[in-house]
Amino acid sequence: MSDDDPLLPVMLYIHGGAHLNGANKLHDGSLLAQKDVVVVITNYRLGALGFFSTGDSSAPGNYGLLDQLEAMKWVRANIRAFGGSPDRVTIFGESSGAASTSLHLLSPLSRDYFQQAILQSGASTSPWAVLLPEYEPRKYTEELAKQMGCSTQSSQELVDCLREKTAEEVGSADVGKPPAMLTVAWAPVVDGPGGFLPARPWDLVDRGQFNKRVRLMAGCTTDERSGDLASIPGVENGVSRDLVIDLLVDFVERYPRNKGFISDALLHGYTDYEAIDDPVTNRDNYIQFLSDYRYVAPVEKVLLTMSAGGVATYKYSFGYQPIPDTYPEWRGVPHAAELRFLFNMPSRFVNGAPTAADLDIADKMITMWTNFARTGNPTPSPIDGVTWQPFTNETRAHLMIDSPLTNGQFLQTRRMELWNDVIRNMAETDTCDNGGVASNGNTVSVVSAMVMIVSILLLAT
Repeated sequence: MSDDDPLLPVMLYIHGGAHLNGANKLHDGSLLAQKDVVVVITNYRLGALGFFSTGDSSAPGNYGLLDQLEAMKWVRANIRAFGGSPDRVTIFGESSGAASTSLHLLSPLSRDYFQQAILQSGASTSPWAVLLPEYEPRKYTEELAKQMGCSTQSSQELVDCLREKTAEEVGSADVGKPPAMLTVAWAPVVDGPGGFLPARPWDLVDRGQFNKRVRLMAGCTTDERSGDLASIPGVENGVSRDLVIDLLVDFVERYPRNKGFISDALLHGYTDYEAIDDPVTNRDNYIQFLSDYRYVAPVEKVLLTMSAGGVATYKYSFGYQPIPDTYPEWRGVPHAAELRFLFNMPSRFVNGAPTAADLDIADKMITMWTNFARTGNPTPSPIDGVTWQPFTNETRAHLMIDSPLTNGQFLQTRRMELWNDVIRNMAETDTCDNGGVASNGNTVSVVSAMVMIVSILLLAT
């Protein structure tokens, strides 16, 4: 390139993998780069090496996130040499990479290094995104230290001892089952004022303490958690309502308060009373239940709050399923299914060869992603006659990425409100015979709690 060539937009990708797995070499950014953007795909520390914490200054944690921040700083300092503009940077990620991207929207340390963000199936508000203080992050670090033969009496001694161990030793340690809200024990933590994450993500989002100088695009696949049911015998033919109820009873054990109220609200919210005994309907509703909990409702929360804060936002739902597909038909469009269309992954298509229809969806998706990086608008001109409408709290507009592309509004809004308002309030409210006390100290009567349940049941029917 010559000095006279215009600088190109930059897209910095943060891979997923539950904060435990993944690497940049698994993602080929060449298809994106063909649309005149500079693609940067970063590695960062994972597992214990990236996220162990003593809860104090000896090892506050969040090293993986700080690695991502260093990649942003590197882009700011060096990307001109590669033809990229340091002033037009879009960070994007999928799954835990999306949660990381969303946390950068909250961190005061990251705000000067990007102008736009894309969240694919993850958010800072996802229940697995952060190892919250009540989950006691230090206890996992102490368990790691014990397995490594290190003293836990002093944080600094513990850290100094761990530094003498090999990466293989630290990375292979099994520190036990994480809290039910999380997938693995190693995750970002709240490291307090002056740190990367000064407070709980939900609190920062609710208080409007996020980067308001950005544009945001976010969404999920239509069947995120279908893989969770893959081990159930005969699942291709559906599941019984009794099994769904049993699974739901196990699920609500993660909540310390109001299990009965929460169970009733969720059961009614995800029951189709016109097909209550239909196994396929029961299976599909349970997939949506898990998907909404882990991904869809948390992403909606971020979109709603940032839109209300003046941020230009766009929402998508990715619903395209190749015919034929490597996934069985009942799986629909599961978690990470969209990545093969962005990152040139032929092995994820039947016979290693995407069809003409698959390539058409890939081209549309890549065009919209790179348009967003270039202009802040995924469709500055219509694609197949469709202009992606911005998401607002009044319209809750979304684009269904399928063949054909279609605009829609209010996608499962009642279920989003069930998770983000009703279940959240129930989970944070202590109830008793004479009334309860919410986490903010306000008294909540049992009658009020029941009104919340009745209200959501009316909405869900």
